Amino acid sequence: MRPVVFAGHEFRYLRCRGCHSLVCHPMPDAEVLTAMYGPGYAALTAGHYEVDSPRDTTEVIAFLRRHPPGRILDFGCGPGDLIQAVQSETEWTPIGVEFEPSVAASTRNRTGAAIHTYADFLNGHVPPVEALHLGDVIEHLTELDRQMPDILRLIQPDGHLLAEGPLQCGPALFEMTIQATQLARSSRPVSAPPTHVLQATASGQRRFFVRHGLTETSFVVYEVDWPAPSRLLRQDLRHPRTVALYALRRLSRPLSRQALWGNRYRYVGSV
Repeated sequence: MRPVVFAGHEFRYLRCRGCHSLVCHPMPDAEVLTAMYGPGYAALTAGHYEVDSPRDTTEVIAFLRRHPPGRILDFGCGPGDLIQAVQSETEWTPIGVEFEPSVAASTRNRTGAAIHTYADFLNGHVPPVEALHLGDVIEHLTELDRQMPDILRLIQPDGHLLAEGPLQCGPALFEMTIQATQLARSSRPVSAPPTHVLQATASGQRRFFVRHGLTETSFVVYEVDWPAPSRLLRQDLRHPRTVALYALRRLSRPLSRQALWGNRYRYVGSV
């Protein structure tokens, strides 16, 4: 993968010889993290075409309905889509942790749920729960071996971890084609924020959970449109790259279904 340059720093990605996942080096420091995840985060990462969110609450809700009600913590809850779904579709009590204080306050006001800040978590003010959800969070953590054990300690004995996120190292036809195209063009750094400091393979992600003492219940790999456009609008036809991304994803998804490939995973495990 080509190096990226952001906020005056260059970041390279090192490949693990065992699982072939990529890890950012050096990791972003506090100054870079503030620049990446400040108020302009959404604009910084947005493209010029329509992209559906890869996150889906359906499977989490189905899991909760199969288990006795308790508390579920959505760590990195954002605007609270899962919080609201749990409130309206289950008997579970949702709580959240959100990194950006202003987003935490907004979600708290809109949902009425207990939404904690990351500072609350660091200070031990988040209660233990029967189920913990990590949706598109792990790939952003810059001190995984320290942060992950602290997060998992929030799960009560015999509780469950539900995690989901991207598999940017596939395998999937779309991701492999994009990576090959980038390497063929140039090895020079590109201007982009290193938001995903871990870019995992399926085997690497499964090893990660085992390494942190979790027992796997299920691990599903599947493919979604993101980061390609989910649909083509009339104005998109003026952008050949957008059309090419859309067409490539249309080819990639049927192949992934047959080969059990994908660009996302969904995990359930117990502590």
